[in-house]
Amino acid sequence: MVGARKSLLAVGQGLEKVLKVLRALSNAGIWAGGAMLLLLSHGVGAEIILRRLFDRSLGGMDEIGGYVLAITATLAFSEALFSRAHIRIGILHGRLAPKGRAVLDVIALIGLIWFFSIILWFGWTMLMRNWGLGTRSMTPMQTPLWIPQVMWVAAMALFYLSAVLLFLQGLVSMAVGDWARAASLIGARNDIEELEDELALSAQAGLHQEEPR
Repeated sequence: MVGARKSLLAVGQGLEKVLKVLRALSNAGIWAGGAMLLLLSHGVGAEIILRRLFDRSLGGMDEIGGYVLAITATLAFSEALFSRAHIRIGILHGRLAPKGRAVLDVIALIGLIWFFSIILWFGWTMLMRNWGLGTRSMTPMQTPLWIPQVMWVAAMALFYLSAVLLFLQGLVSMAVGDWARAASLIGARNDIEELEDELALSAQAGLHQEEPR
């Protein structure tokens, strides 16, 4: 038993290192997504001004906006997963003991992984088809579709890999009896955690406000 526990802890440490890398990639993706949305907002603003004042158009802002929305939304999936920010219906969850909650968390994550594996498969298939055929958008921009799709699929792959590794890390924590750790990885957020986050955000916002003189 002692040897098995040490082996599981070693596996958990290895998974933790990989998860740190994935979390860093997720954070970088959030910043990149925010930058894309900021640039898009400036482009849309310029488009409105040009149309209103000069009867001109940059062209393609609606198409670019669609690509940006798809990519940034998918990049946010991983951050939501790491932050345990996905919405859950917890009617039964909060009434159970830690072991019972952990079982429900595992079932929920299995369902998420299964569902997203289908989406990732179809996304990858579409990317490969458009890459092979050289498919372009049916717009004046004639965008090679593989360009936005490769970023979209990469964001999906990051989310899928993160979900699988979190699932494995959660199982390891449960196997060694660390139920609190399992809950912090794959469990639903409780009211206390939500309140602590709100208080932290409020305090952080207060620090950036200039004190009245």
